[in-house]
Amino acid sequence: MGRLSLVASSIDDAAAWCFLATLTAVHTGSGVADALPVIGYSILFTAVMLLGVSRLLRPLARHVGRQGTLSPGVMYVVVIVPIVCGYLTDLIGIYSVFGGFIAGLAMPRDPQFRQALHSRMMDTVSTLLLPVFFALSGLTTDLRSISADTLLFGVAALLAGLAGKYFGSTLAMKTLRFSWREAFAVGGLMNARGMMIIIFINIGLAQGLITKPVFSVLVMVAVITSTAALPLYRRALPKHLEMHSAAKRPLRRRHHAP
Repeated sequence: MGRLSLVASSIDDAAAWCFLATLTAVHTGSGVADALPVIGYSILFTAVMLLGVSRLLRPLARHVGRQGTLSPGVMYVVVIVPIVCGYLTDLIGIYSVFGGFIAGLAMPRDPQFRQALHSRMMDTVSTLLLPVFFALSGLTTDLRSISADTLLFGVAALLAGLAGKYFGSTLAMKTLRFSWREAFAVGGLMNARGMMIIIFINIGLAQGLITKPVFSVLVMVAVITSTAALPLYRRALPKHLEMHSAAKRPLRRRHHAP
């Protein structure tokens, strides 16, 4: 269930990035027609990165495999590629974070390379960059600016988020012959929006897609839904039932195998 939730979340995030890039392109132009070149360049950039540059980056994984660690040269490439991609997407007319996201997709998928990169970068990201990012989001959030209409919008967004992620994922899991408890558990996991939605609404605010009151409300929606994820999961699948479900799942898979 954990792996399934991670795969589904990855697909969901990728689709959201594409939607956000399109929305930003339409917003920065004077109309849909003016946004078409931006969308076209974005598609071309993505294709070049995933089909061409990704192949050029494969030797990085082989180098890490031989050395067993990330050399300074590999680190330079790992740092420079997202910066250049962010610069290019900013020139295209979409937010620079999209370039960094595509750069991450283009990096080698070798497990040893990813583990070495994660070990090298995670300390810096988790102890410096993430706290600064969330601190800036907190400084931008102004709960006093929320009006009654904006608060009503926030409630509607919260209900829509629950209906889409929690109940939608639950019904999807049920169609895959999971039990109701397992289905609701995955619905709870998928309900966690976490950092990704914070990034999205920061981009929306920077691009002028949303106002500060709407930004503040959406931050609260992200916090509430993410905080509720673990309680919803544990309510559907307590620890003793989770262990029982994990023990019998392989048997159930073999039973239904053609």
